Amino acid sequence: MYNIGKSSSPLIAITATLCNGYSAYRFKDDTTLVGGIVSPFALYLAATICVPCIIPYTVLYMEPKVNKKLLTLGAMVEKGAKASELGVSEAEIRGLLIRWKGMNFVRAGLVALGALLTAVATIR
Repeated sequence: MYNIGKSSSPLIAITATLCNGYSAYRFKDDTTLVGGIVSPFALYLAATICVPCIIPYTVLYMEPKVNKKLLTLGAMVEKGAKASELGVSEAEIRGLLIRWKGMNFVRAGLVALGALLTAVATIR
């Protein structure tokens, strides 16, 4: 499952970024305000910035801090290593998983924010 997301998520993020970037360009001269507050250009531009942020966040922050450790432990278990041979306690593994869950929530939040901004700009 991890490898499916690893290969498809960057492509989806790049595609969404290109679409939002095009939409921002397309509406750059539109003076109507969405809800009387913000232009469609600003919403599309914000979405263009939010969505691709998941790539450097994952590569520079998640990968070295948590993903690499969890994948190493997972590979050891797949090769038949016993819990006592892993060199980490169950509490440490649980801590890594909780940390990964929080980091993944941040990534999901960036994408959700981008999707919401895009929807508001589109539906207006």
